[in-house]
Amino acid sequence: MKLPYRFTLTTCTLLLIASPSLAQQNRSPASGFNIAAVTAVRLQPMGTLIVNDKRLSHFRDLVRDAKLEGLLNANGAFTVFAPNNEALASLPEATQNRLKEDTQYRKKFIMSHVFPGKMTTDFLKTTDAIRALSTHNVLLVNDNNTLRINNVPLLTTDINASNGVIHIVSNPLLLK
Repeated sequence: MKLPYRFTLTTCTLLLIASPSLAQQNRSPASGFNIAAVTAVRLQPMGTLIVNDKRLSHFRDLVRDAKLEGLLNANGAFTVFAPNNEALASLPEATQNRLKEDTQYRKKFIMSHVFPGKMTTDFLKTTDAIRALSTHNVLLVNDNNTLRINNVPLLTTDINASNGVIHIVSNPLLLK
C-alpha cells in the first residue's frame, strides 16, 4: 500500500494514513480507518553516525587513530564540523603526513572541529564566533543565507545525533 503522507520528526516518525474519501465519511479507527501510526526512532551518537557515513571515512579514520571515538559517543551536547573525504584528501602532503605520524597534532586537529553545545544552523546564523574544544576561535559569516565557518562553506547541515549535531564542511578548519 502506498502511504499518501509522511512526516519525519527529530524524535519519531509519524505516518499519516488518510484517505480523503474516508475522512469525509468521518470513519473512525473503530470502523477500520487507521488515522495515525507512530514509530519511535532512536537517534545515534555522533561517533556512530560518522562511522557509518561514507563521506566522512577519512575523518572517521583520524578519529579512530587519535583514539577519540569515546568523545564523539559521550553523553552531552557537541557540534562537529566534519570535513568530507575530498577536503581531507586535498590537504598538502606534508599536512597529511603530519596527521598520520604526529598523534598530538592529530588530536588537536580533531578537537579543532569539535565544539561544546548543540549548535544548529539556526543558532549559528545568530552569532559571529564560536570556540572549539581545542580552545581556538572560529569566525562565522552568514552571507545571503550561505553559512561559512572560517570562510569554509557548510555542505550538509544539522545532522542530528543523540549527543549533538554534525555539519559537513568542504575544507578542514586548519590549525595555525
